Amino acid sequence: MPFGLSKATVLGAAGSGGGSPDEGGKYEWIAGYTGGSSSYNFTSLPAGYNEYEVRIFAPAQSSELSVSWQVNSLNTGYWYNSWVSYNSNKWSTSSNNNSDNRLVWQSGANSVSGTVSFVNVNKNDKVAGMSLGGNNYISGNNYGVLKQTSALTGAVQSSGITAITIYSSFGNTFDSNSTINLFGIKDS
Repeated sequence: MPFGLSKATVLGAAGSGGGSPDEGGKYEWIAGYTGGSSSYNFTSLPAGYNEYEVRIFAPAQSSELSVSWQVNSLNTGYWYNSWVSYNSNKWSTSSNNNSDNRLVWQSGANSVSGTVSFVNVNKNDKVAGMSLGGNNYISGNNYGVLKQTSALTGAVQSSGITAITIYSSFGNTFDSNSTINLFGIKDS
């Protein structure tokens, strides 16, 4: 070790790998909802965030719930890829004009959880989102236990992401114990 440098200087505080703790800071809670509705809209999103993440938890649903997402009220025109693993099997799908960016599809009284992540949310560009969701529905049908979806808007969004909607594709309501929370990472 060169003279004048301590181990803490080389490794960073407390023996960490050095450098800054992360690129954009910590996730901050922005807004949230509890269940009882079939659609949740995050609008008038505050400035200063570079990334958004929506976290969804719907415990013990009493009816079928297909959780989907949209940005900027855009309900068609997504370039879409999806991968599902269920009951020791799998399938994937893609579309160049998708309207239903599904986080997860479950049937009956089951728990659903997942996240939807967005980066570079302020760019004048096509908007991309990626979701990962799962449920405990494991009895023989292909509704999916684990689902990953990525989607890109087909058209440029001139103001980036200005609204995020989480909704039930079938119109069924989220159980009253459900939580839908929006988090953000501020620009560094």
